Formats: sequence, structure tokens, C-alpha cells
Amino acid sequence: MSAINTLEVKEEMDVKERLEKIKSRGYWRVNIRPIDFEERKIESLERCWKIIEDCCVRFRGWDYPVLNKEEIRYGNDWVQSGHNWSGLSELWRFYQSGQFIHYFSCIEDYREIPNYFPTLKRVDRGLSVTSTLYKVTEIYEFATRLAEKNVLQNQAKISIKLVKMKDRTLFEWDGSMIPVYKSESEEIVTDEVVSTMELLGSSRDKAIDKTRKILSEFSYEISQTVLVPTQQRLIEKRLG
Repeated sequence: MSAINTLEVKEEMDVKERLEKIKSRGYWRVNIRPIDFEERKIESLERCWKIIEDCCVRFRGWDYPVLNKEEIRYGNDWVQSGHNWSGLSELWRFYQSGQFIHYFSCIEDYREIPNYFPTLKRVDRGLSVTSTLYKVTEIYEFATRLAEKNVLQNQAKISIKLVKMKDRTLFEWDGSMIPVYKSESEEIVTDEVVSTMELLGSSRDKAIDKTRKILSEFSYEISQTVLVPTQQRLIEKRLG
């Protein structure tokens, strides 16, 4: 086997091991793609990376998606990166067709849940309401920036899936919410086909709607007006 082939095999194994680690606990899968498929919509892999750099969302200390130059990989028609830090892992791939696929760990499974929640005896039994709103807002902001780059053309499909959610309970890190709302579903999925004009005009409202959809799977109903100020603090970087 040539040195190049050996490297390709190793990289494939690295991807497989990273995905297995992510999927070993709760995780998110995000897929953003244009409805109209064009294999080489983006002219080069270097341009693909530049688009991700330009569209990266930096509302807080954790970028969406994470840009780790040490993990850049180039395939036949895609660029890829990710990270593995303090147990948290993620892996994303962006294709010349404009399709973006992203797997990442649930942060709640790798951070210590405050001890004032005695009902959450294991770290993988919770989902933070605020963390979920933040992440969905970042996803939709990222999709909007792709639309601004004309990557998504006229219409896009945005799919968000949360996996290993059964029996998880909603909570807040600051203890302001009693964890009594539980998911009966193993997977929670939100799919949407949206015009880029609509996305450009109302992505933040859509992020709140999708957050409410996710939370409703826990039998938790929360109004848009309650979530808007929290979302605004994120966007304005007032998280302290």
C-alpha cells in the first residue's frame, strides 16, 4: 500500500472513531443544503474553507462551527474539520455542492450538572433550555450567512436532529428551572424547506420556532416572547 493510500485509510479511521465517540452519548446532527443539487457549485476546496471562515458564527466563546486548522482535511469534493476537547467532540464537512453536515456532542453530557438537581443522577440525563436556544440560533445564523454568500441559491433544507433524548429532562444551568419535563422520544427532528429570502428576513424568529418545537417534545410549552430576550443577549454578546 502506498504512503498516500495509507494516509487516506488512517484519516477514514479517524473520522469513524470521532463519529463513534460523538454517537456514544447524546448528540446533534445538522444538515444544511440547497434544494437544487449542483455537484461543483463552489469552484474549489480552498473557496469552501474560505466560505466557512466567513460564515462562522462568533456570538460567544464557542464558534459555530469550530474552525480548527489542525484538523483541516480535504477530500475529492469536500473540506472537513472538527475538534476533540475536554470530552466534547464535533466533526463537520462542507461540500462543493453547498451541503453542510455537522455532528457534535451534547454539552450536557460532558459538563457537571449542578448538584441542586438531585433527580439528574447521571450527566447524560438533561438538556438545557438556554443552551438549546443558543445552538439553534447559531445554526440558523450560520445558514443565513451561507444564503448571503449565494451558497444555498433559491431554497434550502435545514435539518436538525437530536439523538439519545429519551428520558432526558429539561433544566437550566443556574437552577432556575425544576427538571420535570421529560422526553419520550429517542430522536427529536426538525426539518424545514425555506426560501433564502425568507431565511434572510426571519432567521432569528425561525430559530425560536424550532427551539420551541424541540422543547415541545419534552411536553414543555414556552412562548416566543419569553425566549426573545435570551436570544437577544446571545446575539449582543451579553452572556456575563
